[in-house]
Amino acid sequence: TMESKSSTGFQGVVGAFNDGFRTSVKGEDYIGDRGRGWIYGNGNSYEGLKWAVTGAVSNKYNSSSVSAVSVYNDVSAGASINYVECHDGSTLADKISVTVGGSLSNRQKYTELATSLVMFSQGVSFIHAGQEMLRSKKVPTEWLNDPAIKADLNTDHYQSGYFTNSYNYSDAVNGINWNWAITNSKTVSSVRDMIELKKDHRAFFSQSNGTNIINNVVFKGTGNNTLLAYEITPDSSKTI
Repeated sequence: TMESKSSTGFQGVVGAFNDGFRTSVKGEDYIGDRGRGWIYGNGNSYEGLKWAVTGAVSNKYNSSSVSAVSVYNDVSAGASINYVECHDGSTLADKISVTVGGSLSNRQKYTELATSLVMFSQGVSFIHAGQEMLRSKKVPTEWLNDPAIKADLNTDHYQSGYFTNSYNYSDAVNGINWNWAITNSKTVSSVRDMIELKKDHRAFFSQSNGTNIINNVVFKGTGNNTLLAYEITPDSSKTI
């Protein structure tokens, strides 16, 4: 009989998008919600971030800021699909623009921080197409100037001039503008380096089970909820 395995090779594990990870790092996909998200420097979701960084394998670090789902447990070290941006929510760059301002330096700085948490947390790293180049789903200006189109916009999918869930809209919203890769070559290069580092050090960043993760990922007291520090001991069962 065929045995099911997750992308990280754990028998019987089915991965699931971890919206608790997303909320801890960047906040809700609802683009106007500025109350949560650790990356903005307000100390919010600090304990939830520990839960996220450890692949959601244990409620040891859980808090009321995130909701544990039964699929994430000490057996399923590979079940947490860690993300901050995907097709049915606001892009990371758009969320940053609304939350802390749309300057290029802000969008690049916060994008690198949020993406580093996706890459260097236990579990499976998910990067949305264009995330590394600060993809935006801003509503085209000409749409907003057309009363008929503006009236037709689904408010569940559109907030503050940006689309969140845009599955039913055209390439004018969902298309990739490759000029973004030029404008944001800094973040493109940074994310490329993160991917290379994670692939080269699986014993650190892709540990084999929840027990190893809890034992090998040790958080350091910083006295400041805006600063997260942790030390990783490599998984001895992995060669790299």
